[in-house]
Amino acid sequence: VFIRYEAFSRLMTDIYDNDNHLYVFHVDIKSEKSLLKKIYNDYCDPKANCDRISPRNVGWGGLSTGEMMLALMQQAYESSFKWDYFILIGHESVPLKSLHFTERFLAIQPKGSNFVNCWEVEGYDFWGQWEDNSSRLTRIAVEDFNGSMPSVLGQSRIVPTLRFLGGEESESEEDGIGSVVRFYKSIQLAVVSNEFVQYAIYSQNTRLLLIYMSNIKNSDEMILPTLLHANKTLSAKTHCASTLHFNHWSRPGGSWHPAYLTLEHLPLLLNSSDLFARKMELELIPNDRVKLNGKKFAGYSADIYEILLKIRKLYDEKVEPIALSVGAPPSPVYNTNSKRIPSVPKPV
Repeated sequence: VFIRYEAFSRLMTDIYDNDNHLYVFHVDIKSEKSLLKKIYNDYCDPKANCDRISPRNVGWGGLSTGEMMLALMQQAYESSFKWDYFILIGHESVPLKSLHFTERFLAIQPKGSNFVNCWEVEGYDFWGQWEDNSSRLTRIAVEDFNGSMPSVLGQSRIVPTLRFLGGEESESEEDGIGSVVRFYKSIQLAVVSNEFVQYAIYSQNTRLLLIYMSNIKNSDEMILPTLLHANKTLSAKTHCASTLHFNHWSRPGGSWHPAYLTLEHLPLLLNSSDLFARKMELELIPNDRVKLNGKKFAGYSADIYEILLKIRKLYDEKVEPIALSVGAPPSPVYNTNSKRIPSVPKPV
């Protein structure tokens, strides 16, 4: 969380249930002290099913993001609450489905399912463009731990070989322990099982991976999928084609980023089977990036939020959730074009 309290309050109104779920928060230390107090002391502390970790100074694209993510998992796992799935969501996330539908959906999935992208860093098809991220494994980056993006200092001539450790880690011969590590990417927002969380926070391989990645560019995107694929038991239960978070990707400056969603994206949201959407802002914010109906803005208005509420109600009443296959390869991402909002249908 690194936001205004109004956005946090709206999100919690959508997803909070004081009987059935555990909520663990992190508020970035760069936030105003009044926001920290409102979320931690005023909102979370009085609730029995609410917990938090100490504020970190997170730098996006650096290892501090991955450390914060693992700390949230450990706090949840070591609580007295019993749960089956850990859902990573951010302050710009909005539920596309109701909490009731989400509960029903996850209840019918194969036990221990994980929903994480499985993009091989050596290359993958992304919007019809071949993306090769292997250079990140040799790009030497240093994080200042002051909340800034890591600084790239240079390029290594070799890619050091990493092998995970054996011994007590291995539950079976299929765990992949001792094999040469292959690196994968995913967006950080994902849905993972209790079984995977236990492995991620206690495995000595996680610590080895963090040491290896401490000076790698964008290491936070590689932690979860790389750990998953080092363990054949867990990777066999992974749905690679979706993280259950809707993203609409744009490439405004040569690097892919999730675009802010507007009413123009509504047809895509209506057809999405994902549980959450990213990115959405609380209100219209003037800028020069998107022009719609003669107005330049990003984010969304009360209009699109009211429509999303109706979508959730429709799903609750008319749609039955389906179980997704696990262990499946990623689905192809079809080419549209390289504009900031590629081939978005006209608003309805």
